[in-house]
Amino acid sequence: MSPQPQFGSQFYDSVVQDGRIGLVVGAARPVRWPHRIGTVPPLAASRQEREADGLLHESTASCLVLAGMGGVGKTQLAAAYATSRWDASELDLLMWVNASGSGAVTAAFAQAGVELCGAEPGHDGRAAAAFLNLLTRTDGPRWLIVLDDLADPVELYDIWPPHNPRGRTIITTRRRDAALDGMGRIRIDIGLFSAAESLAYLHQRLGPRSKRIAGAEALSERLAGLPLALAQASAFILDQPGLTCGDYVDLLEDRTIALAELSPETAPDGYRGPLGAAWSLSIEQADRQRPQGLALGLLRLVALLDPAGVPADLFGTEAALRHLAAAAGASALPAFQVRAALGRLHRLSLIDTDGSLVRMHALVQRAVADTATAEQERESARAAADALAAVWPDPESDPSFSAVLRSNAMRLFAKAASLRFADGVPPVLFRLGDSFGTQGQVHTATRFYVLLAEQARAAFGPDHFDTLQARHGCARWRGEAGDVLGAIEGFTAVLADRVRVLGPDDPKTLSTRQRLLYWKGEKGDLEAAAAETETLLADRRRVLGPEHFDVLVTRSLRARWQGRSGDAHGAAEANEALLADCLRLLGADHPFTLAVRHNLAHWRGDAGDPEGAASATAALLADRERVLGADHPDTLRSRQNLAGWLGESGDAAAAVEGLKGVLDDQLRILGPEHPDVIAVRNDLARWTARIGGAAAAVEAFSALRDDCRQLLGDAHRYTGIIEHNLAHWTARLQSELPPGVIGGGAQRATNVGAWGDGGFGSNGGQLNFGLLSGGAAGGRFRIAEGGDRSLGGMMGVGGPRDAVPPEAEGDIGTWLTEDEDVWGLGGPDEDPHK
Repeated sequence: MSPQPQFGSQFYDSVVQDGRIGLVVGAARPVRWPHRIGTVPPLAASRQEREADGLLHESTASCLVLAGMGGVGKTQLAAAYATSRWDASELDLLMWVNASGSGAVTAAFAQAGVELCGAEPGHDGRAAAAFLNLLTRTDGPRWLIVLDDLADPVELYDIWPPHNPRGRTIITTRRRDAALDGMGRIRIDIGLFSAAESLAYLHQRLGPRSKRIAGAEALSERLAGLPLALAQASAFILDQPGLTCGDYVDLLEDRTIALAELSPETAPDGYRGPLGAAWSLSIEQADRQRPQGLALGLLRLVALLDPAGVPADLFGTEAALRHLAAAAGASALPAFQVRAALGRLHRLSLIDTDGSLVRMHALVQRAVADTATAEQERESARAAADALAAVWPDPESDPSFSAVLRSNAMRLFAKAASLRFADGVPPVLFRLGDSFGTQGQVHTATRFYVLLAEQARAAFGPDHFDTLQARHGCARWRGEAGDVLGAIEGFTAVLADRVRVLGPDDPKTLSTRQRLLYWKGEKGDLEAAAAETETLLADRRRVLGPEHFDVLVTRSLRARWQGRSGDAHGAAEANEALLADCLRLLGADHPFTLAVRHNLAHWRGDAGDPEGAASATAALLADRERVLGADHPDTLRSRQNLAGWLGESGDAAAAVEGLKGVLDDQLRILGPEHPDVIAVRNDLARWTARIGGAAAAVEAFSALRDDCRQLLGDAHRYTGIIEHNLAHWTARLQSELPPGVIGGGAQRATNVGAWGDGGFGSNGGQLNFGLLSGGAAGGRFRIAEGGDRSLGGMMGVGGPRDAVPPEAEGDIGTWLTEDEDVWGLGGPDEDPHK
């Protein structure tokens, strides 16, 4: 039997007596080594090895801080490391301290001073100092101290374990204070299980062939990789005969069941309580900070929104500050106090924030929601809805931020369904529906507004302001989805009801008239649309004044019909006059001003100056990049238009190169399903065909047609255009005509964007297939260099796809102009009839 190691039987401590520093020598006390103080928790069943396990063993730092939210497995990581070191006989002293209580660390160190150094009991300060002195000795024991679940870094003030090559300190904590970093200490942030780790845990714990495993993928996704939740769920399933993972997901979705009821009677794997208890202490600690109630008010707002990320600016809006002040019992609340409270919640690992987004685990959200009464939840939901609407930009310039906002709005109304029609339709719902459409999800926008209109009608009746607005949105996006006749029918009905309910001169009534005229023109009734637009312009001038924004919008629509009727020069002159007024009234950087510049360049090019159009579009592109950013949809459209005008100027290679760059960026920003991507692919196929021939065009258009049918449907205008182009190039290939030769003249359609209903009409500059006759496409013939007979212009509405007549022999261009209604409907106006 090997002799026990000896590390000295006395301790030395300095004390002050009568103004003099003296040295106190402790009594000798035999200690059996290796020695353990405290109890290391047992390792979890089916424990997964994690990246942090390797970091613990590989690091040479004398102090490691394992930080993370409750339930991520920090204690298990420390226990596994301590157990492996002890079992390998690499330690003479292993000390495990439950550091969650006030004064727990000092008390534990004092106990060690009594046990190991012979310190006098009852004098905790001296006994703890004696123990720390032992840890500094270069001939002392090899030691590991684990301070588990440290509640407050202040607990370690003046009693940090020393840096010594013979020892190491591991701290597990939910805190992320700066005081835990530096001084040779390294913090390791402990995250969640990956999807693969979560599934592996469930399979191993429940049995890979067990019926209980059914629905494991859904449960893994729902628990979002939280080790505590996985342990509790698997234990609960094992305790309930016949229960499956899928059944547990259903229980979690049932908001009538409290989270605590879904925990097993006996906590598994060393966890100390039910699921919600993992965060209750942190929540209470956060809410004790002044002003009391602010932290909990913040948590309840976040709990109703998207766990993947809530815009941090939302909490500084007037609606949020007003709600949080009420929660804290204050008359007002400065924004800096809210930012400070978010910082505290971050340090307590209840949320994660980088200053831009605020994230909270879905189960923490559920635990917070369980603390709220029904009335508190309603108040929080109203505030969240108003705050979300306040941070929603108009126009939307960042597709990724728009996606974040939509996700938050959908989460809010899924979690707080009772809010949906409490006091009318919340404005953020209209922003959500229009955001779907303006970001390319036109079918989703249509379905959304159909449902919203039905629910508004059921809640408020057919004549309510919000019901009419929801029906208006439904008609709008039905047209954008390719149903021109449905849009006309919908706007006709809404117009009749708005005239009856609001009166003929109400701005909303006038907006509906403009929408209706837009789609009438797209159907083919260009003469009637032009005449009625003149009447609308006169009415808007009479009601709103000559310089009102809506008047400028209607002037743009009038110029559109002028150009579409064949008068490109007149359309250019009208847009030139409109631009002068926009510069005076709106400023050079206003999105509508930029749109008018786009239209002016287009009509100048269509009037016979493609080089001038290319130059003007290049200047517009620079300004849009500066004002809107490189990734804004309008900026991408300007790049597409520039490529088209370069091609029209004779440089097909530049057109192809430019369109390839646009497509790459669109796929990155918008994704492959966005209609703008379909349009650019159509343009790219056309210009590539002029370089590579008919065979390349047939291959490209065939693939594009299949994608367009799948994404947008057979009835969509884009599908008709692509099928026409495919038929054209297939005939070219069969006749083996040389590239660039179709025979007989050139054919071009005139197109321009037009604004309507507080914004420019979506899919502006569209082809009017209903007017095609004798080879003309809503415009006049222009002989293009090279004798190509091409229908230039935007991929657009003009009737169903079978309206493309056989005499339109050329391939149809898709110069996307102003394809977005930037201003949309926004929130509902104040209803004077309420």
